[in-house]
Amino acid sequence: MKIITKILVVTFIVTACGQKETSHELFLKGQSFYDSENDSMAIITLSKAINLDTLNKDAYYLRAYANHRFLKYENAIFDYTKTIELDNKNDEAYYFRGVAKRSINDIEGAINDYSKAIEINPQNGEAFNNRGLLKIQSNLIKNGCEDLLSAKNLGIKEADTSILIFCK
Repeated sequence: MKIITKILVVTFIVTACGQKETSHELFLKGQSFYDSENDSMAIITLSKAINLDTLNKDAYYLRAYANHRFLKYENAIFDYTKTIELDNKNDEAYYFRGVAKRSINDIEGAINDYSKAIEINPQNGEAFNNRGLLKIQSNLIKNGCEDLLSAKNLGIKEADTSILIFCK
């Protein structure tokens, strides 16, 4: 009887250890790493989730955030782009891809992404604010000031200061 019990216990342990995690389980584990600001482990774990399910838009999106926070802007842009391919109505993916593009001085690309974020969600005041500042930086003062005013009207407090400085 003891031998059968030992065999069953060993069989159970081997079976349990041999089971592979699902993409969703890996996503949740990656999210936990991300939430604890362990971006390198989040990226590794989310990559495993994506390898199991290349349509896991949530894993791409969270990995983009982790890459962004880890200052790996090119990787973040790649993942935001994959997120957009899988869900082209995600205004936040366009917004944050714009932020990442701005970080690598792709001003035109950032403006285009902010514009798309605004098209999807006209209440995205941060996108108006960032687009306005980039337009001003690109010498499109009038258009930039219009965006800053829209941002202010949407409750973005930083827009007030920018309006005072740039929109006289």
